Amino acid sequence: DAMLYETLYEYNTSGQLSKITYPEGRQDIISYDSGNNVTEVVNSEGNGTFFQYDYEKVGKEYYARITTTSGKIKEVYYDRDGETEQIDINGRTIKKIVKDGRDEIITDEKGNITRKEYDEWDNLTRIVYSDGSEETYGYEHKFNRITKQTDQNGNITEYQYDSKGNLTQKTEASGTASERTTTYTYENDQLTSATIQGDANTISATTAYTYDTNGRHQF
Repeated sequence: DAMLYETLYEYNTSGQLSKITYPEGRQDIISYDSGNNVTEVVNSEGNGTFFQYDYEKVGKEYYARITTTSGKIKEVYYDRDGETEQIDINGRTIKKIVKDGRDEIITDEKGNITRKEYDEWDNLTRIVYSDGSEETYGYEHKFNRITKQTDQNGNITEYQYDSKGNLTQKTEASGTASERTTTYTYENDQLTSATIQGDANTISATTAYTYDTNGRHQF
């Protein structure tokens, strides 16, 4: 006979998720403070993760302290916009993020610096790593979709869209002998097929997608 595996979710009177019961019987209990922030997630064995929140008025930083029953302490500092500024693990800074206009300068625990650059629409356009290598990204701005990605090794992936913003074609390793293309077709804005074509090492194949009368994908 087929076995039924269910994960059950329970909610408190405020509509917040308060308990998760997994198929094997294990449970997670979730508690909140008056500000609707999660304060602890404890499992059936009493092990858990505990959260504290604070606001530092002088530096105008928000602060979250996350501890586990195993003794690990993670501290996260946020700016007034809720963006992460620094992450500490057991008192050691593993990531520090400094804003430079629209850009971010990220320093890890070894002192390696990564720079992330953004355009006026907050799209990531360039990542420069500490070794000098970089990734770049291009976008179209009607739907704000990515159109081109170049990785650290110079490999290019290109994307094309229809007039409704649906992805119609993805070309990987563009311009090389290993180029492979996936073409997507739609009906009533629902994906109906994806066809892969490429070099001799790529198996050409088409995957079809069907939906029920409620628009749900049928497997």
